[in-house]
Amino acid sequence: MIFNTKSGFGITQILPFSVLLSAHINTPSEAKEEETPPEPEKKTAKTKSKKKSKEASYIVGEEEADISFQIFEDMIKQGYRGLCITKRPPKEVKNKYSLGSASIIWLTANGTEDFQTIDPMNLQQLHITIKDFIERGKKNVVLLDSLEWLITQNAQNSSQRDAALKSIHILIKTMGIIDSPLIIPVTPSIMEGMDTKNLIKSDRFVQFNVLDVLFTLQKNVVNAFVFEIVCNDIINTLPKKISEDLIYKKVEELQTLDPFFSALTYNDESLNVDPKAKLSRLELIKKIKLFASQFKDIKEDIDTNPPFINILNKFGLGESEYLLSQGWTYIVEEGKPDYSFDLFVNLISHGLPGLCISRIHPNMLREKYKLKDSKLYWLSKVTSDNSLNPADVGVIVHTIKKFLDENEEGAVLLHGLGNIITNTSFTVVVKVLDDLCETVMMKNARLILPVDPEAHDKKEWSLLIRDKEVISQKKQQAETK
Repeated sequence: MIFNTKSGFGITQILPFSVLLSAHINTPSEAKEEETPPEPEKKTAKTKSKKKSKEASYIVGEEEADISFQIFEDMIKQGYRGLCITKRPPKEVKNKYSLGSASIIWLTANGTEDFQTIDPMNLQQLHITIKDFIERGKKNVVLLDSLEWLITQNAQNSSQRDAALKSIHILIKTMGIIDSPLIIPVTPSIMEGMDTKNLIKSDRFVQFNVLDVLFTLQKNVVNAFVFEIVCNDIINTLPKKISEDLIYKKVEELQTLDPFFSALTYNDESLNVDPKAKLSRLELIKKIKLFASQFKDIKEDIDTNPPFINILNKFGLGESEYLLSQGWTYIVEEGKPDYSFDLFVNLISHGLPGLCISRIHPNMLREKYKLKDSKLYWLSKVTSDNSLNPADVGVIVHTIKKFLDENEEGAVLLHGLGNIITNTSFTVVVKVLDDLCETVMMKNARLILPVDPEAHDKKEWSLLIRDKEVISQKKQQAETK
């Protein structure tokens, strides 16, 4: 759940999500609809929905944490076990708010016997403390009033930067998937540009909401430092005979191509990034690709077999997120869709929303690929709630477009193109793919299409791959050996 104090909306009591949302966006019709008593047979479904919304996490856009503490205070009064992690002195917090028996942890490097403290540079201890608190009881709520500050402090710790960045990612990932409500105040500027409407509509409301906001927090400092680590790794993998003058020259060329690279300095065999530089998750990938491309004449496979994938994985960025650019449709040359599913799973496992339409039954996909949070449809003439008829291309296209409208920058895997061709025609499918390619471009999404090249003649193949990127599975396997 997201609140922004710029809009003048505040909370004095915890309400069902639908009421809070209608109050926030001031839509009378939705508030009125909430007051309508549910049908008797639908009562269970409504009750479940409200229960889920109460467990939602609260992202509050405010300069001070006053509203966040009010939410926390009200939940404590409702019987929640509370854990308050704050950089404020605990005496000040207790005097200002009625927190009952809630545990208070003071983020300070100076220990004290009066209150439990955690050094703000010890993210591992903080991570263990939060996890232990959640596991020791039920109906929990956690307030962390200084996440932004924690990220900045640790990311700027140049002496142990690699370890600090890894700890930040682990902490954020843990906080994003815990079942208990989490309350995080952030400065309003952090939330600018976020599509909160899409976040609210998401089926993975709690997890997707929190993770997206937390990864947005990282762009203040963390992504710039990840960029620095990756670029230095690229330089270190180049042949030793490469002179420093050549590297310096290439950095200068980058500075003429993109203003961001003016934040780079290269000296003493090391690349440094201005701590004030900011990068979003998408910008981070684009900048790394541009930097790597400068050295393609020296290391030919730097794009297809990047040496720094393990570093990206460590900080929550998947291999597919780097290999597959946003806005593109990819045809993967393969009979069985093994590599296509590897790419898709890698994308969604790193926080991207996913839609899979496949000839394989959803239950089998969930079991084999652990696809718990993705939308899955069975491409089959068998009628069921989660099946799509391969002859009805209109419904298939509508399903994909609807998903991308609600989940921009999402990932879509369409497996069974041959089956759709058999039930319609090749010409129809080419037109449909052209239409979907445009939608994918507009939504900054990724569309993965496993296709067997041996099932098509030369003319058909040239039409299929038009305006798309082709990934050869055999080539990929050869380059990774």
